[in-house]
Amino acid sequence: MRIAAWIWLLCFAACTSRALPADAPLDDDAGVMPDTCESPAAAEALSCAEPRPTNPLPCGEVRRFHRGEVGTVGDLAADRDGALHHVWTGLGGELRYARCDRDCGDPSHWTETTLPASGFAALALGPDAEVHVLAKGGEYLSCSARCTEASRWRSFNLDDAEWAALAVGPDASVHAASPELYATCRRACTEAGSWSYGKFGGDDEAQRRLSVDEQGTVHFAQVESGDTGDCDADLSGYGRCERDCTSPDPWRRSTWPAPRTWDAPWIGAQRLLAVGTDVAVVRAQDDGLVFRRCSDGCADCRWSDPVVIPSARATEDFEVRADSGAAPTLVFSDDWGRGLRVVRCLGDCSDPCGWWADAVALDEYVAPSANIALAISDAELHVTYQDAPEGEIRHASLPAGQI
Repeated sequence: MRIAAWIWLLCFAACTSRALPADAPLDDDAGVMPDTCESPAAAEALSCAEPRPTNPLPCGEVRRFHRGEVGTVGDLAADRDGALHHVWTGLGGELRYARCDRDCGDPSHWTETTLPASGFAALALGPDAEVHVLAKGGEYLSCSARCTEASRWRSFNLDDAEWAALAVGPDASVHAASPELYATCRRACTEAGSWSYGKFGGDDEAQRRLSVDEQGTVHFAQVESGDTGDCDADLSGYGRCERDCTSPDPWRRSTWPAPRTWDAPWIGAQRLLAVGTDVAVVRAQDDGLVFRRCSDGCADCRWSDPVVIPSARATEDFEVRADSGAAPTLVFSDDWGRGLRVVRCLGDCSDPCGWWADAVALDEYVAPSANIALAISDAELHVTYQDAPEGEIRHASLPAGQI
């Protein structure tokens, strides 16, 4: 028994040392040493043993409608006036845009158009009410008024890459990310020469999410698969840049490794949320959705302990947003086959007892891969997703006062 234990420890040590060498940078191009925030053995998350508040959501308040059969749900956002903006991909690959100014649970209040781009796209709104869209193939589009008229959109092609993330800063600067490249633009972003480029470093196939806080600091969250020989590892990472983000060494980062051993969690998708100057990361693991937050020193491992969100057993399909009171709300496709569900933090989100005791169903019939998009305005919570069995896009809306 003692010999078996020593063998396991030696394999564990070899795996973690290969995953993140202590004397080497993350990437030759990056030149940045990542901090390893915890040992894989300490990955067990906190849970709540006390009674928690239950969800007061009355199911009859949820309003739903079908938009029609689509390829992917795309992205959804609410502007400061409460208007909703939605981009999605049709079955033929065409990129569609729609806007709703009020009572968005009623399909007659939406107006839509086809954009001069194709494929999956990300959506972001600027402080000047401009709408920004970035297609995976690199087509960047923007519109400042009457955006349901196709002729009002301007476009520009970024460098060839698989662009997947888009964010807009408080100064209206635009930020984009592919697995390898970071790009930014300060003004006139549909004109040649307006974009500058840099490299993230690290895994060229990492899934990345971007966010920009109220001070203009750029944050990213990522999940990458470690190539460590016999002991592969999933690395859940965070990085930040305060200025000159296209310079050679701008990113400070930290990682949480999780080697794939018999007692370590698998890490799936990860989402990033910046509210004020606070940052939160939600990631999918074998034991559910796990929440962490940080207010200062986020690249120096000053993160809260991981918290398993109650009743949030999800795989890749989830989104997180914060309302005007900075309360995080999660919508996810339940891995136990219980449909589309919503859960919210009502107190200290770093405390497992600050979350709802139970997640409540918004819809019992969703596709296995629901492609969820979420937006919260002052008046309502809005979710777009694919239903089952038809796979059509569906929109659910409910008063924000009920959550």
